[in-house]
Amino acid sequence: MPGEAWQILAKLGELYQKRSDEEQAQRAFVRAAEIVQSLAGKIEDEELRAGFLAAEPVRRVMSNESLTTRGRKNQAPWANFLPR
Repeated sequence: MPGEAWQILAKLGELYQKRSDEEQAQRAFVRAAEIVQSLAGKIEDEELRAGFLAAEPVRRVMSNESLTTRGRKNQAPWANFLPR
C-alpha cells in the first residue's frame, strides 16, 4: 500500500518536526519521497505522472523545505525529478 504509506510518512514527518525531532522528521520525509518517486516511475502516461508530481501534497514531500534540518536545507538527490 505505497499509495497510503507515503502520505502517512509525510504526516509523521510533520509531527516529528512539531516535536523538534528533525532527524526523525527527515527520515520520514526521505522515505515518503522515495515511495513517491517509485510510484511516479510506474506511471507511464507522462501527463498523469506530471499531474501526480504537481499535486500539492506530493510537492510538499518532495520539496527541500520538507527536508530542512535545523534551518539548513539539504539538496535531495531526486530534486531534478520534479516538474518546474
